[in-house]
Amino acid sequence: MKATHKHTKILVGHQPVELNPGQFVFGRNVAAEQLASTPQKIRTCVKTLKKLEFLTIKSTNKYSIITVINWDSYQSDEEKITSNLTSKQPTNNQQITTYKNNKNIVAQFKPTNISTEKEKFSAEKNKYPFKFKRKVSLPKNFHTTTDMIEYAKELRYLGNPDEHTKTMILSASANGYKYKDWHSAWKTWLRNEIKKNPDLQEKEKVWADV
Repeated sequence: MKATHKHTKILVGHQPVELNPGQFVFGRNVAAEQLASTPQKIRTCVKTLKKLEFLTIKSTNKYSIITVINWDSYQSDEEKITSNLTSKQPTNNQQITTYKNNKNIVAQFKPTNISTEKEKFSAEKNKYPFKFKRKVSLPKNFHTTTDMIEYAKELRYLGNPDEHTKTMILSASANGYKYKDWHSAWKTWLRNEIKKNPDLQEKEKVWADV
């Protein structure tokens, strides 16, 4: 949980922001990066949680503040669970470390597994093979990935993702463009293409009330 446990004040950029228990500062792009997702998916999840009345969100032009509804009751339940664990397990077996006061609650039940970390890195590399530590020229094997195709579907793109990739390859080769993350660059190019030609995006369906 990223929500704060008590009334606190933090800095967002150079602006002080006051937070009450159960609130946290939220940004779609940062959340997408942390969760290896996309801003569009994060936005959809937040809208769903808001519709189900799990949270409320107050937005400004720079950031949003999310408030978890019934935060106090969740903390009460959590305290009961922690109490039960404490009474049933010896102290040396309990591997729960709670960080409060503006820190996340982190439950640690297993030690760091090096092989697991390697597997995560390998999976990340397979999903984003064109993401590098520094800016590089167009990769020789650059192609349309599954992730790119899924992103095009999310944007309701009516064009051909492979044709979009070919156009990008020709332009990047001719102009010597360099990017650190060619996946993100591809997505940016796609959004710009849709902006220039709105007909390439399927119109969102509007359902009439019955």
